[in-house]
Amino acid sequence: MPDGVAVVFQEDASFPWLSVFDNAAFAARRAGVPENEVRECVDHALSFMGLKSFARAYPAQLSGGMRQRVCIACAMVVRPRLMLLDEPFGALDQQTRLLMGDETLKLWRDTGATVMLITHSIDEAVRKSGDCCATKR
Repeated sequence: MPDGVAVVFQEDASFPWLSVFDNAAFAARRAGVPENEVRECVDHALSFMGLKSFARAYPAQLSGGMRQRVCIACAMVVRPRLMLLDEPFGALDQQTRLLMGDETLKLWRDTGATVMLITHSIDEAVRKSGDCCATKR
């Protein structure tokens, strides 16, 4: 993966044997984040994704939406310029899908990264493009 690019896949890509914190820390370490910054980066990403209180939990203890948020937190810790989200909400129920869509918009607003969301849901694409256009006004 090129520097400055992060990908979140449709399938949960977290390591089941690592805690939520360690999954995100793994991504930071792999990206070359200095060890003294790893905790700070991971704490920020988990707080942003609403997972701070689940830092010691394992993926099997989380809902599908929470596991996807772990994957997004893993992508966040590398501070990407471009984040590719390849149908990350495809396996989620409608309510969780809507909540995750809101989180994606928040991610885009708060990080300044370019976020490319790949989806087969026309409703989702129209809703997100409308949200982004409304934000720019």
